[in-house]
Amino acid sequence: MKILLSIFLIIILGIFIYEEYFLTKRYEFKIDNYQINVKADECETCYLDWTINNYIKISDLTNKTKTTIEFYTEGPRLEFGLNADKTELIINCPGFDTKIVDLTNLKEIEFVDYNEMQSKISDFEIMVTINRKKELFELEHPQPPSIKWE
Repeated sequence: MKILLSIFLIIILGIFIYEEYFLTKRYEFKIDNYQINVKADECETCYLDWTINNYIKISDLTNKTKTTIEFYTEGPRLEFGLNADKTELIINCPGFDTKIVDLTNLKEIEFVDYNEMQSKISDFEIMVTINRKKELFELEHPQPPSIKWE
């Protein structure tokens, strides 16, 4: 009985390790004074339109504070950038969903009106992208956020 229980626990542990370390894609980069870590859950098995749960940890390097934002996307493509004042961070999955984070208190800004959020997107410049091939790129020249799903 103990042998069966041990085998069962090893199998469960093996499944957990496989899912956490082989099926999950991780990215790490800095924008201005902020360290950003992205954990794209089960991204290694995804295609362009599969759902991915992204856990985005934003750390303020000057104030030593951090927050984690969960961001559900369709496909692996993500864009990250700041507004001109460097007080807000945009996390954009082009053509699917966008989150804006107030960097002064590390809280997600909630929008009641979709049009209000869409008009605010043009205030940002994208500095880092994760493309469809799941590769991280820090852009040499900031670009406007994309609104088209590709």
